[in-house]
Amino acid sequence: MTQDYQGNLWFTSSRQGLLKLSESPFTEIYTSQGLKETVVNSITVFNDTFYFATDNGLTAINKTTEKPIQNKLTEKLSNTRIRCVKTASDGSLWICTKTKGLIHVLKDETIFTIEEDSEFRVVKELSDGTIAAGTRNGIAFINDNKITQWIKNFEDYQSPVILTLDETPNKTVIAGTDGGGIAFIENNEGKWKIKNLLTRKNGLSSNIILRTVNDFDGQKFTENIFAITSNGLCYLEKNNSGYDTRILSNFPYSNNYDLVISKENNVFILSSAGIFQITRDELLSGKQLDFNTLNIKKGLKGAFTANSWNYIDEEENLYLSCD
Repeated sequence: MTQDYQGNLWFTSSRQGLLKLSESPFTEIYTSQGLKETVVNSITVFNDTFYFATDNGLTAINKTTEKPIQNKLTEKLSNTRIRCVKTASDGSLWICTKTKGLIHVLKDETIFTIEEDSEFRVVKELSDGTIAAGTRNGIAFINDNKITQWIKNFEDYQSPVILTLDETPNKTVIAGTDGGGIAFIENNEGKWKIKNLLTRKNGLSSNIILRTVNDFDGQKFTENIFAITSNGLCYLEKNNSGYDTRILSNFPYSNNYDLVISKENNVFILSSAGIFQITRDELLSGKQLDFNTLNIKKGLKGAFTANSWNYIDEEENLYLSCD
């Protein structure tokens, strides 16, 4: 047995051949605690507890004891398909379900049901405290646990299904759809209205938008946007009238789900092949890329869930939804 310069351990055996052990960047926190294997759609932390959104309900692990728990919230949502869980700035929890509507849970675990008749897919807290929730039929804007406005009449849209929601630094809501491109929505005198629409006609590689991510240059958020489509990766660069759109064709993989930019200016692209790691400047250079791949060879057990919503803690650890 010996150790190489990278810290890997090597074992030789006349009967079992050659074995290499390497430290993995991944830790499995779900089935390792005795929870039954299932598809996880979203992860967040609420009241010192990890909550996992699955197709069969809400499961929970106490963050301190690392033991699975059951409470009135997990019991209420038993056998319910949950697409997204997000913790708001006030510490409350928002839950998007398929059959039980949008649920808001306060810090004292008081439960409010906002709307039961819509299939909610994603929720986003905006900078002014408004909650935007994407459904199969448009966007709901919520204040004080009441829907104050719906946007269902999507002009020129092929599909009103909302797959992703975000907000730019200048407080414009970005809505990515399942076939209708990207809508930019602004608040004008208390009324939300679609200001602009980007589709393939404007340079996107596809009208199916899986995720949009505000660009971060290592020090501040720029006004530019990364857009992950069904078949590629695009970059939207702000100009006086809107956005100049270009496809990042130097990135070699097309089946991508999400993108995370770290404070060190590294970009992590989640895909069906694992995680591609590259610097932001290299990705935007247009040149041939030299990247690191974190996949099954690095200890990743399972595949990432498409259209999932993950959690990043204060130390920039990523908690990733898998199958």
